[in-house]
Amino acid sequence: MTSAEQLALFNELTGRKATDVITDATKYSWLAAAERYVIAMVTSMKPSIFYQKVGTTSLPQLLTADNNVFTFGVDVDDNPLVPYGHTQIYRNVRDVPDRPLIVNVDYLDEGTQIRLVRNRHHTGPLYWRGVVDPPPISSEENPHFVPSQANELTAIRAAQRFAAGGNIRNPALVGELRTQWAERYPYWCLLWKKQFSAGGALTSFSLIDAVTPLL
Repeated sequence: MTSAEQLALFNELTGRKATDVITDATKYSWLAAAERYVIAMVTSMKPSIFYQKVGTTSLPQLLTADNNVFTFGVDVDDNPLVPYGHTQIYRNVRDVPDRPLIVNVDYLDEGTQIRLVRNRHHTGPLYWRGVVDPPPISSEENPHFVPSQANELTAIRAAQRFAAGGNIRNPALVGELRTQWAERYPYWCLLWKKQFSAGGALTSFSLIDAVTPLL
């Protein structure tokens, strides 16, 4: 599903026209927020579903200035990256997937960074598997869920928030969209849990101007 197709689905769900007083840019911002919501919901259940699907040797590396405190890099706005949920950290790509460092034994989890315990230092790379927000959906950035049909969740959530908010409240439409969400969200969660338990339900993406490598 392209961003244009997702926008068309949003318009269909909400009864909006393609030529609308509400700009496409505004609608895309709603879709981007809805996608972040879905990611947060799923990662609260099983974050590994959205682990990046890249070659093991291409896993992103943590960054450090002193070999004791390591960060995950920054996003396009220079804000520190904070991975969702549980993040796996490895000393060597040969340790993937079953020998990650152990939190509170090997390192302390401090949100935007990790700190090696007992003032230890590590001079080699540290690799990580985790979930961060993809670039926001726009006319040039397609939605990110795999399989592509799962991007309907984002359109349903965005349409629901639109129908429930501002001066355009539509209780009947809100109820209809909640029913759709109640049907489709469990379906996709079950499919992701069964077929993407180790990752890959988010398309690989680059963080433009970010410090971290390909995600």
